Amino acid sequence: MICDPCQPVSVVPESEPLNSQLTEILAALPGPTSQAGTTTLKAWIETLVSSTRAMGILGKYAQQVPDFATNGDPHMPRLAQRLLRDLQSTGTTGIVLPLCMACNEERLLVKTLPDGRRVCARCERRLVLRPCGICVKETIIVARMDGVAHCKPCWRKNPASFKQCSRCGALGGMDKRTPEGPLCPRCAPGTVLPCHSCGTVARIAGYRLGGPQCRSCFRQIKTTAQSCPGCGDKRIIAYLSPNNTPCCASCAGVPAHYACIDCGSEDNMHGKRCYTCVAKIRTLELITDKTGVINTAFEPLRHRLLQARTMTAVADFVRNRPAADLIRALVNNELPLEHTTLDQWPRPKSAEYVRSLLTASGLLPTRDENLRLFETWAKHFLQTQPPQARSVLEPYLSWNVGRNLRIKARRAPLSRNAQHYGRDKLAMAARYLEHLAASGLKLGEANQTHLETCLLEIPGRRLRTHLPAFLSWASINALMPSLTMDYNKTDNRASMMTEADYRWTVQRLETDTSIPLRLRITGLFVGLYAQRLTRITALTNDKITTDGAETRLWFGISHILAEPALADLIQQYRQETHSYRSPESTGWFFPSRNAGRHLSSSSLTRGLSQLGIDTRQLRGAALTNLAAHLPIRLLCDLTGLEAQAAVGWADIAARSWNAYPQLRSENYSNSARIE
Repeated sequence: MICDPCQPVSVVPESEPLNSQLTEILAALPGPTSQAGTTTLKAWIETLVSSTRAMGILGKYAQQVPDFATNGDPHMPRLAQRLLRDLQSTGTTGIVLPLCMACNEERLLVKTLPDGRRVCARCERRLVLRPCGICVKETIIVARMDGVAHCKPCWRKNPASFKQCSRCGALGGMDKRTPEGPLCPRCAPGTVLPCHSCGTVARIAGYRLGGPQCRSCFRQIKTTAQSCPGCGDKRIIAYLSPNNTPCCASCAGVPAHYACIDCGSEDNMHGKRCYTCVAKIRTLELITDKTGVINTAFEPLRHRLLQARTMTAVADFVRNRPAADLIRALVNNELPLEHTTLDQWPRPKSAEYVRSLLTASGLLPTRDENLRLFETWAKHFLQTQPPQARSVLEPYLSWNVGRNLRIKARRAPLSRNAQHYGRDKLAMAARYLEHLAASGLKLGEANQTHLETCLLEIPGRRLRTHLPAFLSWASINALMPSLTMDYNKTDNRASMMTEADYRWTVQRLETDTSIPLRLRITGLFVGLYAQRLTRITALTNDKITTDGAETRLWFGISHILAEPALADLIQQYRQETHSYRSPESTGWFFPSRNAGRHLSSSSLTRGLSQLGIDTRQLRGAALTNLAAHLPIRLLCDLTGLEAQAAVGWADIAARSWNAYPQLRSENYSNSARIE
């Protein structure tokens, strides 16, 4: 018999006597249950008690323990607990809810432990957690093999858990067990229909947008927020409006099934919560110690994490990254909060990331990491040198190389390139001393012939570039005679591209949408304004200002107006990365993943090189173009060149000095700037 869906469904006659009997039993009990009244109890039973078996269990327990509403019995059935909770929520007084025998809180008790204690679901999970023998995480153990405990993810990866599907014969993890044998996820029973969205005949995961949806389409629908055609808000489009068009829950007039249970947002969902709320919960757990007390000293670190551009990365970092383990050890006072602790951590990259968070949060004093890395490297490098060479290199390090880096670090944090420049100076000095010792000469016996022989036998440009500083220092300190090196001046024309290639490269960076925005903006900074990558990465948001329709760039002491195409790219980049809404007005325009630091120039160089763009040649072409149109002082301020270098580029651009007679008498000093 098929029921008419338009007719109301009546109550099954067989259940009415037991329903009325249970209502009479509960109403006759002494205490709070009798206050609810027969009508309330009957409505509750019809709504929540779904089977006659459950009615029998509750009725039998009520007759055996008539005072269960006031005695707080922890062993009462779950249905009795739900009854008391619902009556208490309606205003019934005098009810005593059972307490969890582990946490001593009024919670729904769902499990009786082997020792007889009745506990809630949270304590049940906490008490049965064991360390996995593979990933060492505290979790639920599902299998043991050769005495090694396996959690569910580790057991699924173990080949010993693989079985052969009884239908298709595939070997792997099984989804269903049937009398015929195990079935893989593809062969497991389920409704197979054409997908309403993509048309693929597959197992149906659900019904949305007026038809069945396969697993991939159903997941995309319930996790991807889009602009609603009806209201224009960014919501989950999984419903149909009265005119049968896709819309959000509000336009369809139904409750939102895929909204965050905390904030109501439908964007960037992760299960029942959005990633923003998940990140808030997990970062709070991160700074909570093992006793359940929040370590308030690490609140600035949590606040710093929640300022990240994407909450997805924050939520995943707290749950899965080794750096989070280091933070937990600091929160639980297992490790002292010092730079030395991070220096000794076995994972250097994780330690550097945590260090950047702690220094940006004010929990650790700021330290010049590049200067420390150089000093650490120099210490180990000197230990590898023979005593005779070390007696010369140690004062050279203290009074020349190291001293210059320390002076530079006082003005601004040392760059990675400056650190490697100092390493090369010390390494080339050691290389020269090694060649002297191999020739049977001491430093005081060095001569011009040996120097020229050394330059011929040691290939590469590094020796010619960095050795003059050592020769000059040693000569001034009377350690060796004065020697000279012929240095061939680099021809800047070799670091240029043709005009046609230059124009094509700039046009490509302006129009090619397949190139990442960060690389397009960097390439245009180089190609239009001849900026060094080290200056580009050090740009802050207050150096790029937008006022109405104009975008101003502050490369020197005065601003220039950005080209319209570049201005549009900058605006688009800020909208995608939220850099313009950064709480720090002086935040980096190209921030690094490490808090408080900017992106390294090497990463931008690699990105442009993969596109076939040589930044050295592109900057040379840009300098030639600018030198042909700008006066020397303007060129110096815009590009950071010294006056002598700017004059050289002007000569390459074949600029006529007769066109600028007033510049002949100017003093081209390093302080030449725009007036």
